Amino acid sequence: RGFHPFWCATCALGFPHQVAYQDHLRSDIPCNVPGCSYAASEQLVRIHHLNIHENNLRNRMSNNILHQTRPM
Repeated sequence: RGFHPFWCATCALGFPHQVAYQDHLRSDIPCNVPGCSYAASEQLVRIHHLNIHENNLRNRMSNNILHQTRPM
């Protein structure tokens, strides 16, 4: 598959030429969650957001509900 000296640190794709690498970097969009450094194609960012941020929010919410004390 050839030598790829240019690597995207975010998505781990390799590129044989700097021009292709720079084009790729321009196509990456960042995740809009504050403090998250993930960036990729729009579709991958959408999947990342669902899997990481929304699932974490659901898990935290269900944990909060499970750990709430009920009045007797």
